[in-house]
Amino acid sequence: EVFRCEDLLDKRTMKGITQLHERLLHDMKTYSPYGGLVHQIRILLLGPTGAGKSSFFNSVKSVFRGHVTHQALVGSDTTGVSDK
Repeated sequence: EVFRCEDLLDKRTMKGITQLHERLLHDMKTYSPYGGLVHQIRILLLGPTGAGKSSFFNSVKSVFRGHVTHQALVGSDTTGVSDK
């Protein structure tokens, strides 16, 4: 059998993805917890080695900085690469 896929991402779908991306980016940049009462947010993210925890935090930090950052060590090893 031969299958052919055409125009899976048409302009309407791409426009929706772009709007969602812009809305999520705006929501992240303008987020203010508890009306400004909390000055620092701490997040605990648990997952198996190699699941992308450090990459996730690097991505979030890059959004807030406006450029790509690499604070959390990213890599893979059977025992993990983070030491804290």
